[in-house]
Amino acid sequence: MSKPNLVLLDIGMPDMDGYEVARRVRVEPDFADVPIVAMTGYGQEGDRTRSAEAGINTHLVKPVEIAALQALSDLVVSAARTKRVSAEHAGLVWSLAASHGH
Repeated sequence: MSKPNLVLLDIGMPDMDGYEVARRVRVEPDFADVPIVAMTGYGQEGDRTRSAEAGINTHLVKPVEIAALQALSDLVVSAARTKRVSAEHAGLVWSLAASHGH
């Protein structure tokens, strides 16, 4: 199985919620460092806290702006290729997410 560059995950799923999925991903040595992004309708501060506690790197609230998702994807691919993230690119992702209340 090949290692993904990024995991996009909903929180509200039947049978097993996204928090549990993230926790299970994080304990797998081959996947422990894969960035996990929640794209969810759950937008309260407590939801964000639970995401962070479960090992989710970024918590985006639906509807997700395509530009923010593309910037985040570009950042992850760039980091995977270069093993580092440019401050300019990271700032772009955070500003896009912040401007949309995420």
